[in-house]
Amino acid sequence: MKLANRFEVLKILDQSGHGITYRAIDHHQPNRPPCLVIELTYTHPKNLEIYVQEARILEKISEHARSPKLLAYFNQDSKFYLVQDLIQGHDLSKEIRTGKPLDESYVT
Repeated sequence: MKLANRFEVLKILDQSGHGITYRAIDHHQPNRPPCLVIELTYTHPKNLEIYVQEARILEKISEHARSPKLLAYFNQDSKFYLVQDLIQGHDLSKEIRTGKPLDESYVT
């Protein structure tokens, strides 16, 4: 699946009641870097307005060096998409366990 004639979806990373998160590549960049695509479905135009407002806020936040960069956001087929840099790593559920507190120095 290719979105916005730019982002090629490779696989589903997560699925919830709010949407789907995909691993993708960006065909508009020379080295086709991996990216994260978040798909949000909406049924009411007001929801789209809220998503766009949140994307604009995320765009400002992503200017910070320690935040993933927002690459794009767009609306396609009654779905709203946010695209960010993909930060390599593992799922935090492998580290965070219910009832198992983590040492402060480890977390830091």
